[in-house]
Amino acid sequence: MEIQIEARWRLKASLENVINKKLMKLVTFNDRIIKAEVFLKSKENVGTEDKVVEITLRLPGPDIFAESYADTHEKAVADCAEKLRRQIIKRKEKMTSRAGSN
Repeated sequence: MEIQIEARWRLKASLENVINKKLMKLVTFNDRIIKAEVFLKSKENVGTEDKVVEITLRLPGPDIFAESYADTHEKAVADCAEKLRRQIIKRKEKMTSRAGSN
């Protein structure tokens, strides 16, 4: 899987490692993920949850998208990864139930 990260600032290696680690775990749930597009943003004057992470997974069929707000990008990435994991599992369950009903 290719991981593309976009931010308006230079990423710390630790944040990049967290992103790569969390997203590579998703391959265990679906090995057909082609690409992950990660967008990191910071909102000003929004309060404590001002870090925004948006992740789009490109795979056969419709893309999967998740967005999260937190006080750090690392927490937002972890939350997004969990949302994506749940969506992947849900899609896989739908596919197997359709295949079983044919």
